[in-house]
Amino acid sequence: SAEDADGIDEIKLYDDGSLEESYNCRGRTTCTVYFDMYESKPGRHTYTVKVYDELGDYESDTLRVNIRDRMIGGDRDEHGCLVAAGYTWCEPKGRCIRAWEEDCIWPVGDIPRLTGYYSIPSSPQVGQSFQFHVSAYDNDGLYKLELWEGSSRIGLNYCYGTTTCSKTFSVASKNSPGGYTYTVKAYDTRSRSASASKTVYIQSGYIPPYPPYNEPPAIVSSYFSPSQPAEGQSFQIYVRATDDRGLSRIEVWEGGGIRGSQSCNNARDCSATISISGRSSGTYSFTFKAIDNQAQTTTMSGGVVVSPSVVVYTCKQLGGLCCPDGGTNFVWGSRDCPNNCFALCTPQYPSDQTSPPTTPPTQPTPTPYIVLSTDSGSFILFVASVVILVLIIGLGWAVLRR
Repeated sequence: SAEDADGIDEIKLYDDGSLEESYNCRGRTTCTVYFDMYESKPGRHTYTVKVYDELGDYESDTLRVNIRDRMIGGDRDEHGCLVAAGYTWCEPKGRCIRAWEEDCIWPVGDIPRLTGYYSIPSSPQVGQSFQFHVSAYDNDGLYKLELWEGSSRIGLNYCYGTTTCSKTFSVASKNSPGGYTYTVKAYDTRSRSASASKTVYIQSGYIPPYPPYNEPPAIVSSYFSPSQPAEGQSFQIYVRATDDRGLSRIEVWEGGGIRGSQSCNNARDCSATISISGRSSGTYSFTFKAIDNQAQTTTMSGGVVVSPSVVVYTCKQLGGLCCPDGGTNFVWGSRDCPNNCFALCTPQYPSDQTSPPTTPPTQPTPTPYIVLSTDSGSFILFVASVVILVLIIGLGWAVLRR
């Protein structure tokens, strides 16, 4: 039996290198033929089967058979062993033996032998998961079995030193038809290994069956990005949901209004990313809805806190006074600044940072105005001059009145 996605042209059977029979498969993707061997001579025969595709490429496999002389008396089994005489077929030795005369075991120190490797079913379809069976034998004891797809190991089973070991691995479904090659490996307890490859052909046209149940959808995860946006900064809401029969859509609501939705096209696993424009500082609540193709709805709530933006004031020297970060009350003769200087400062609201810039932005040159010096000596002299001037004016006014 053979299969090829591109079509099989011919199957040929060789006996010890000589062509015995052939069969035309006429381009079928699967082809099975039975060759009846009537005139084989006694002795060991090596049969080789070659399967050719439409392009002339072929794969081959070999079977060794020991044909004995016809004996009178007693029935024979399917291998030709004379049952009445106590003979049974021994696969490791490739002949009929009597169990009390010799042991039927593989040679000690030999490499592991892969006794079976195939997919279940033999030709899976697109979207259909399948299984891959591996079995092996080693007289020294097997250590593990592995299944590889390309450079990735997709299956591992430990055998714990048993002489025979088998494992059926689960393989994920494929999204496109074609041939996928899998490699099986068997390791014995002495670190010897054997490997073989098998190509599994994925057919198109598979429609996944619905389960017999019909559960409401499940919202499996949701989060905000960033988790704590700044004031005026837009953010995103991520929602992921699953359903046994397929999802219709995912929606995000705020209060009584919908803020965004994502169509799922009957997918059983669907994700939605909804963008929300910048908000002022505060706490905002949203409701997430997952709706399946049977109109069943599951809701979940989530909230986000929008933090206030940082106001950055720049420092500027203004005629002896300054406009500072933070600001303090002005005291004559000190380096502190008056509150009214803030009217001359320009607040900066950065859109992409929450800390003051390393280089303050350039401020426009203010209109010049007269400011008293903050030097303490000049201030005392000024006060004394004012007092003397007041005394002189008062004295002059008194003289005039007389």
